[in-house]
Amino acid sequence: MYGGYASCRVLNEGRWLVFTVQFFLTRFLVFGHEYFRGKQEQITEAALSGADVFVLAPTGLGKSICFQVPAVVVQTGITLVISPLLSLMNNQVAGLLAKNVQAAALTSETEDSDKEKAIHISSATLLQPVTPERFCSAGFLRQLEKMYKHNTLNRLVVDEAHCISEWGHDFRKEYSRLGMFRDRFPDVPIMALTATATPIVQQDIIRSLKLSREHLYIATHPFNRANLYYEIHYTAAPDVCAQMEDVCAYINAFNRRCGRPCSGVVYCRHRATCDDLVQYLRGKGLRARPYHRGIKAAKLNQTLQQWTYGDGVDIVVATIAFGLGIDKGNVQYVIHFDLPKSLEGYYQETGRAGRDGNPARCLLYYSREDAQRAKKWVDLSHGHRAELALLNNGPQPSPRSLDSFASASCPYIEGTSICRHVAICRYFGEEIKDDKDERYCNRMCDVCKYPERTAQRRTCLTPRTYLPELKPQAKQQPVSRTTSGSGDPPTSVTKPFRSADVLKKPFKTPLTRTQSVAQDRDDDAADLPPVDIELEVPFSTKVDLNLRQGTFESIRRALHAACAREDGPWHRLKSAPHEEDERTAVLARTARDVEFMIHCMSSTAKGYVSRAKNMAKSVHMIADPRAWSGNDDDFETAREIVDALRRQAQEVSALV
Repeated sequence: MYGGYASCRVLNEGRWLVFTVQFFLTRFLVFGHEYFRGKQEQITEAALSGADVFVLAPTGLGKSICFQVPAVVVQTGITLVISPLLSLMNNQVAGLLAKNVQAAALTSETEDSDKEKAIHISSATLLQPVTPERFCSAGFLRQLEKMYKHNTLNRLVVDEAHCISEWGHDFRKEYSRLGMFRDRFPDVPIMALTATATPIVQQDIIRSLKLSREHLYIATHPFNRANLYYEIHYTAAPDVCAQMEDVCAYINAFNRRCGRPCSGVVYCRHRATCDDLVQYLRGKGLRARPYHRGIKAAKLNQTLQQWTYGDGVDIVVATIAFGLGIDKGNVQYVIHFDLPKSLEGYYQETGRAGRDGNPARCLLYYSREDAQRAKKWVDLSHGHRAELALLNNGPQPSPRSLDSFASASCPYIEGTSICRHVAICRYFGEEIKDDKDERYCNRMCDVCKYPERTAQRRTCLTPRTYLPELKPQAKQQPVSRTTSGSGDPPTSVTKPFRSADVLKKPFKTPLTRTQSVAQDRDDDAADLPPVDIELEVPFSTKVDLNLRQGTFESIRRALHAACAREDGPWHRLKSAPHEEDERTAVLARTARDVEFMIHCMSSTAKGYVSRAKNMAKSVHMIADPRAWSGNDDDFETAREIVDALRRQAQEVSALV
């Protein structure tokens, strides 16, 4: 392994001295830090020397400083930052711009002017967050080739690198393709950062990204978050309404102790639970908002901003879609309304609390009934992923989520003799001899602070012999029809009605139906002229390519129908082309962009289908003047389509 960064230093001694001075000035003047924390100094120095770097550090340590400082010190070229979530990218860019550091994100929501700025400015410092989907697109890779030839491609940073291994096949499949960067640009250094990785996952990340074994600096930090108080509320056959009441009482009591409303996060496994809990909390006078992928991007960004700055939102009730890399220090509690899918996920999500170093509380509600449902959900999800991998000739998903839930989460949660802090650190590979160690926990978990009370509360759990049996699905049902994560698996198999034998018409799956989600509404449109255009990231296996192609054609047909109206969009576009073939190209390119928007916002085929249907409806709304101006929320998606139409009209006009 990499033993020191002097051996791969790419700077001469005189220039290194200048960089050293800039290094410390940047830390203090730009980012406002008088001292480095943990191994930040060694990491940034290794990065400046040209080494590959792997960083494992708990949430709140300040991993972003490790790649932001080197980018500012070098002062020329571009540092690419792969980020898994739009909210995370927006948060990072806003923070950098506030420090007068040039930054521009590249996502499906980025304006063309910002894309040009991000791609072509290389004479000044720039950090550029980009989604893995956009990074893997053919057009973006061509731009990287140009940067590489002009020596302006400084470094690739893979933030939340555990997505490669822990979530690589269902959260961001394109993460598994990031290893191609080393093949294309072999002498550009790479940095990978994560807060959650067991020793096996660490090696998986290093292998997947093809990090240099000879010039690799590995910085690992202890996993323990000593300022977090872990506690578990044990329940028997939980009543959702009673649990909502208990959450509300817990938050109100916390606010009374602090003398003011406090900032917190409540995690739920399903979107419907998020919405129901928000409605209940708001009815009790608490300032709560939902956050999940079923909500429009603009509304999510508004919620994030209001919560970050304490402007009208104190509580975010969210699914796993919320929280990665969010830079908010004063989160004082994190509540898990139900069981997360893995111990990695639990550690990541509780890591949102106490980033300012002050004490914070992490509460988990647990019942064996919910554990049984959650385990069934994880089992089915893993089976579905394995089936998709087989159909697409892709790599089989790792069973780690399944194993960590079955063999780690339950013993951690139900155990009342081992300190919660010690149990977490042991899971991530730290060797700790004593079950209770004051160096890790100074009465900062329920096991250490109230051992007898915690053991007594555990006795209220339903005996395992009395747990209801979750029966398996009927064999004729395909796995993919029940594992989207939007609800619990069926608990029984219902016998068919006597009239079932006369039902001869076969059931059509949503995938079959969606291949023409807009076509039924556009039968009056003329046959479309053929076009030769490739979808963005056609290699992605997240959604079947045939389904994507059908959605693209449906959107294109809907666009042609909307633009054929006398009051249609063409007379509203300042740069509208007049030739028929040029208009065909504009609509085809717009349809491609719209389809890619759907793809980027979807994590499952079922979610893609749902978004495609809604998008098809929005396409028909672009003829309405409210889609071109105003702030009507009902036309928000239509305005995004109009923006894409404007961009493509300008690009096609420029090419003519």
